[in-house]
Amino acid sequence: MSHKPDPVEALHADLLSSKEGIAGCARLIGRSPQVLYNKFSDSMPGNELTGREERALADAVGSVKYIQACCAYF
Repeated sequence: MSHKPDPVEALHADLLSSKEGIAGCARLIGRSPQVLYNKFSDSMPGNELTGREERALADAVGSVKYIQACCAYF
């Protein structure tokens, strides 16, 4: 079995390295920074990003890694 990249991990890495950071990206899609931090937290498994949020965030930061990971996953 081959390793498939995790699209959410790729997106998280891109948000962390973006000039806006997670807090700024949260505001770009109309979420509070704390909500977005919670959605990326491993300690809060009940809080997950929706597909719509993932696509909006990827678009906001131009995340090519997210799209590549999605394509490789499927």
